[in-house]
Amino acid sequence: MIVSAPVTLNGSKAVVQHRIPAPFNEVVRLFWQTERVHWPYRSEVIVPKGLVEVIFDLSPINGVRAQFLNTTFDLPRVFLTGYNTRSIRVHVPRLHNSFGVVLHPSATKRFFGVPARECVDHCLDLTLVDPGSVALWHEVAMGPTFEVRQAAVFRWIQQRYTTWEARERAMDGFLSDPRGARLSVTQLADHLCWSTRQLGRRMHELTGMNTEQLLLYKKHLHALDLIHHSARSLTEIAYSSGFADQAHFTRSFKSLAGVTPKMYRAHKGAVVGHFNEDVR
Repeated sequence: MIVSAPVTLNGSKAVVQHRIPAPFNEVVRLFWQTERVHWPYRSEVIVPKGLVEVIFDLSPINGVRAQFLNTTFDLPRVFLTGYNTRSIRVHVPRLHNSFGVVLHPSATKRFFGVPARECVDHCLDLTLVDPGSVALWHEVAMGPTFEVRQAAVFRWIQQRYTTWEARERAMDGFLSDPRGARLSVTQLADHLCWSTRQLGRRMHELTGMNTEQLLLYKKHLHALDLIHHSARSLTEIAYSSGFADQAHFTRSFKSLAGVTPKMYRAHKGAVVGHFNEDVR
């Protein structure tokens, strides 16, 4: 296993593993972990980042508060979330640890019996759909290291794993690939060997979006990754991501993230798609 070096940024330390051994790489895209001690910010905003994730709250303090649109709620200890289309604001305690497993979208129905669309703009309490996740949360929470927590998840997957179908792998591969946003619906259907109608149904099951909406969303994801990891100008990023111009890019980004690309870059956190808001 290859684990990226820990990154510390704005009071948050994060570690991410991208390379997942076979056959687990058909289920998991990556693992991440964040640790915060005396975190100075009032809240963290998580913008739409095109991921299906199982997130474990490992903090000793219960009741991390979150706000989505006009609703405020307590985050479950372990929850499943999908291709969100709006930002969620999390009021993080000064001491807070979390561990995340980014899944390929097809995995949610196979492993939890619910399609990924059920988790769009929603934090689904995993214990309500899979009682076995309670034991998994305890095993992950008790793990003393990132690697031990990964091993617990791998054991859990191994108990449930079945071989993926070729078209499932192809669809998951497209959704995890930062490229492909400039394809037409017909080109994408031909590439994945689906009819356009079959493709639309499958896309909605996995992302909650139709194919046209998903292709625009992928432009946003490509731009988000470039903003977070590169020093390229926003104009360059706009054109590289397939937007007509920077103004169009800024409007599209703000409609999803709730902030401008410039603001996101200025306050970005240690993990892509997360930015810090207001010191305490």
